[in-house]
Amino acid sequence: LPIEPAWAGAWTVPRHRWYAEYFYRYFYAKKDFNQDGNSNRKANAGIFSDIRNEWKLEYGLTDWLTVLAAVPYQSAHSRDDNSDALNTGVGDIYVRTKLRYLEKPVVSSVQFSWKIPSAYDPKVSPGLGDGQVDFESRLLVSRAWTFAPLDASRHAAISRDHPAMSDVMA
Repeated sequence: LPIEPAWAGAWTVPRHRWYAEYFYRYFYAKKDFNQDGNSNRKANAGIFSDIRNEWKLEYGLTDWLTVLAAVPYQSAHSRDDNSDALNTGVGDIYVRTKLRYLEKPVVSSVQFSWKIPSAYDPKVSPGLGDGQVDFESRLLVSRAWTFAPLDASRHAAISRDHPAMSDVMA
């Protein structure tokens, strides 16, 4: 299973407040990995790209329990000397819960995630997602540093009355 970075922090959104985030991702590849883990040039001068525009919304059910939903709009493009295929639509949808159990000395939460394959069709290439329903759990640990912003990810965020998020996004 691939390991993905956890962009969200361990903070939960206060009760009846919300946090929205938009981000853009671009993936590009001219190489594939073989069964030995070595990279090789794609056959027939092939190129693959994937562009995602994603909205994430978090809502605080309580001060320590947050629900999240992430919905991407995705464009996957595969091209080589023999073909050119483009597939665009809503990608895999994520529904998550985040349960905060510690605030000091660091913020710690456990997050449970459910991936819903929304647009996967095995007859259409390139695919948007993999057609699997996935469940995942993550342990999140965060700390706000007030002397400098440390958020280096490429996304924009808005928050409604969420001081901990403001520290990170400053």
